[in-house]
Amino acid sequence: MGRASSRFGSTRTKELKLFNSKHPIRFVNAQVVGENGVFASALRVDKGKIAGFNEKKQSDFQIDLHGAYVFPGLINSHDHLEHNHYGRVKFREKYTNASDWVEDMNPRLQSDPRLVEGKSKPLADRLFIGGIKNLLSGVTTVAHHNPFYAQFRGAFPVRVIRDYGWAHSLYLQSGKAGANGESGGDVLERYRSVPINFPFILHLAEGVDESACHELHKLDSLGVLGANTIVVHGIGLSIEQWIYLTQKDAGLIWCPASNIFLLGKTLPAREFLDSAGPTRLILGTDSRLTGSRDLLDEMRFAKDVGNVSPREIFSMVTQHAANL
Repeated sequence: MGRASSRFGSTRTKELKLFNSKHPIRFVNAQVVGENGVFASALRVDKGKIAGFNEKKQSDFQIDLHGAYVFPGLINSHDHLEHNHYGRVKFREKYTNASDWVEDMNPRLQSDPRLVEGKSKPLADRLFIGGIKNLLSGVTTVAHHNPFYAQFRGAFPVRVIRDYGWAHSLYLQSGKAGANGESGGDVLERYRSVPINFPFILHLAEGVDESACHELHKLDSLGVLGANTIVVHGIGLSIEQWIYLTQKDAGLIWCPASNIFLLGKTLPAREFLDSAGPTRLILGTDSRLTGSRDLLDEMRFAKDVGNVSPREIFSMVTQHAANL
């Protein structure tokens, strides 16, 4: 701390004043990362927006980043922001379907001291922890899979997607899913209520059993598989089903750490990407109840288990996620 204070402390007040006055700032000795890797060593910001790369003006206030990497704000495409204070929980070594995990969890929410204590925390605090988890890993936008709570308005740590529709899953349509006991929701009814330009997100095929393998057909039969449909997990999908899903212009959110923790298996990402192209597969953390610590850990895990390249993973948490 002493070294850091001597290095930055004397200019701290000046820096804050410059930021608050929206003075042009030039970050130098940086490694600015884009789609094709590091492409610039300096980044200029004016009035809160990127004004250029490797440019210099005499009026700029200069900050040396000493070789630090600068990424665009990352997108976490799947989280349950109220569940990140628990830590990982399961009651069997391996499940064949996430619905069995839900059945194990429900009674223990009333009896397991660890879960009871966690559930008793104020919702605002629980959501804030989820926001901070994301912000500290470079995430600036999160797709929260549950209702859009009032606490997301105002000074929340990250931007939470607001214009979206959701249902929990086909198997929990009449069960409780939200932090305040909100229903998982009738899938068809909720899909029909969502504008076509809003994404509609639900868990699908989160298992390795026969039931999970048939869920895409059920969803399609309902008429809920369209260009704004985004399914989460999809472990039970075959390559043929994945191709069919992408032909419908739907998308899939991959959460490999959560999949491996609960089910011991995740989707074959390399085969999916090679068979139907890269633009419809994006990455999410799930919550810490079953998922990874944060999106950076999820990105590392995805590279290790999915045989996908760093560039492909970068796209999954930036432009492809934004497009879906």
